Amino acid sequence: MGLNRFWIFCFGTALSVISSFAVTPTIGVASAVGTLEVNSAVVNGNANLFDGSQVRTTDASGQILLQNGAALTLAVNSMGTIYKDHLLLQQGVAKADKMNGFTIQAANYLIVGTQPGSQAVVRLKEGSVQVAALNGSLKVFNQKGTLLTRIRAGTASAFQAGSPSDQSGATAGTYNRTKQLAELYTILGGSLVGLGVATDAVLQPVSR
Repeated sequence: MGLNRFWIFCFGTALSVISSFAVTPTIGVASAVGTLEVNSAVVNGNANLFDGSQVRTTDASGQILLQNGAALTLAVNSMGTIYKDHLLLQQGVAKADKMNGFTIQAANYLIVGTQPGSQAVVRLKEGSVQVAALNGSLKVFNQKGTLLTRIRAGTASAFQAGSPSDQSGATAGTYNRTKQLAELYTILGGSLVGLGVATDAVLQPVSR
């Protein structure tokens, strides 16, 4: 009888281990021409991603393809935590394509695409959040869920991470700050080229 209980215990433990793996499916794959870090482990080439995986790039940009159809580019020296429905950008620059239900969180702001084909570039720099819409339009919300502004295709805006929650920063006064977004073209290694969006158009000030 004791032996039977032992084998029952072992069988139950094995099922628990198998179940723990079964409920943690991959959500996508990350790749780079070179190395990148996934959950602090250096990876050459490709790596499977799970919900909550942290990806960090160094000398090469990283491509992330999710099973829900969203496609992300992390520029060099960037870092973000990847979830099945959103990216938490923690450092650097990210570009998102096919934002059909996929969002980007950066500092105190949430960037949401309004169309399935919306494309966004988001940059964290020195306490500011810079957002450009390459295709479709974007909505930007604060941490309370209040809609701050809409960003049309070919326009951009900048926000201060410490700004009052009822201010969007999307005024004519942000024009000089949004000119800094021209650097995104260099940082992303030309990945914006060919999208049919002129630099001058992307840098237009946003009207509310």
